[in-house]
Amino acid sequence: MSKQEGNKRLGFVMTKNTKHVSDSGIDETRQVTVPRQFGQKFRLLDDDDQVYFYGYMYNGEQDFDEFTPLDYYGASYGCTDLQYQDKDGKWKVL
Repeated sequence: MSKQEGNKRLGFVMTKNTKHVSDSGIDETRQVTVPRQFGQKFRLLDDDDQVYFYGYMYNGEQDFDEFTPLDYYGASYGCTDLQYQDKDGKWKVL
């Protein structure tokens, strides 16, 4: 099972690595299929407000922990904040 398939089971999928974490030094879009029930956009940031990752999390009835992406990637990459995109397109701290 790929890492992305494992993430889907946890209720999220990463779609983009930014230049702050990619080996190439540029933003890199991940080749991943986003399930349609993963409709909530999110991003992970460090304590200097640098965005490291973008992704989608599950937004349905099933009970997933909203902080799972931060728990899963935070310590490894120094991410300290998870934000979601509201209906107006603004990023809000979870």
